[in-house]
Amino acid sequence: PRGKYQQHQQKRQQKSLVSMTMNRNNFFMPKTNNSNGNSNLKQNFYVALSSLLFGLFALVSSSLLEGPYGVLALWGIASSVVIPLTMYRQAYCVSIGYGFSVMSMGLMLLRTFWKNHHALISSVLAASSGRRRRRAAEALVEVVSFCSSSAFWLTLALVFYGFRLGSFLWMRSVTVESFHPNKSSRRRIPYLNRIPLCLSVSLLYAIMSSPAMYGMRGSAAATREAVAVTVAMGSSGAVAASGSATTTCNPFLFFWVKLISAPHYHLQWFQDIISWVGVGIAWTGAGLEALADAQKYVVKFIHEGNDYDFVGPTGWTYRLCRHPNYLGELLFWFGISLGGAPFFGSSILAWVSSALGLYGIVGIMTTATNVAEKRQEEKYAGQLRYEGWKVEVPGALLPRLLRKKIIL
Repeated sequence: PRGKYQQHQQKRQQKSLVSMTMNRNNFFMPKTNNSNGNSNLKQNFYVALSSLLFGLFALVSSSLLEGPYGVLALWGIASSVVIPLTMYRQAYCVSIGYGFSVMSMGLMLLRTFWKNHHALISSVLAASSGRRRRRAAEALVEVVSFCSSSAFWLTLALVFYGFRLGSFLWMRSVTVESFHPNKSSRRRIPYLNRIPLCLSVSLLYAIMSSPAMYGMRGSAAATREAVAVTVAMGSSGAVAASGSATTTCNPFLFFWVKLISAPHYHLQWFQDIISWVGVGIAWTGAGLEALADAQKYVVKFIHEGNDYDFVGPTGWTYRLCRHPNYLGELLFWFGISLGGAPFFGSSILAWVSSALGLYGIVGIMTTATNVAEKRQEEKYAGQLRYEGWKVEVPGALLPRLLRKKIIL
């Protein structure tokens, strides 16, 4: 048995030597199987995709800053949000996709122009090599100067409005069964046919939001002028003191020029007032719509399942008109257009885009009001509470000053 075992071991060694000799080229090299090849292919694909996305991101940012392609950049941002959501749920095209696309455009505008503002201020402010307190003061001046323009608050209103609307519509679709997307009676559109719909509504959202972009461009131009004036003042002071010019400026001198001496070089005082009035109208409309939506959501949630009796709401914001949420949306977009109008200047594209966007939202809200009125009339006509509310609040979309008081 011992001799047989040794013979068996010798045969195994001979076989292993033969196999090693036949595969000597692969024996000293790492093996490349199909899985490694697939992983390398995937890695190259991800690198190429990330490079493409970064390139598109840089192209969109540069288009937002200046040039005639700003509206197209906003269109691309809105489409990147609306298309995936619409592919998931068809009803999200004009609901959740609407809100989150507006929010995304506002965030992109703030991010792009903040980076531009930071680079502009950092290039001319004195070097922050002094005390920590001075560096903090310079950072505060930079932030306050960016947030001091009406265009910033106009763009921030876009972010607030879009986030509030998108979050509310999603929460309502989850918690209230009658608003679930599967309950919609709309005909389902094939997936490929949804893309033209997404592109069309995204273009509408882009031109509606374009006044904020032109406002941010005007604010950036005002910052550049303020920096130039501040540098000139600082350079003349340095020449008088030391006989040599300087390329930096004092941050507190810039703060004085930007905020106190001449807050907006490119605007007359009445144009600046018009812009701030637009900001106030936009925030008022966003707040009115938020209150009206919250009030209606609470009433519908409490009376879930009661689709036959009119349960309201009839108080608070619903005493202004019968559809205050639509009124708030109209006020919001009117404020966005009014707030950005002083920054349009002689740009025909800016005036046409804003006018088309405002015309589109007015038509949509008017149609939505008529549809809601017809639906309520079919369901609640003849009910005492509904008829009394209609008499007391005669305005469907716009408030009416003369109201009739009745006692139920």
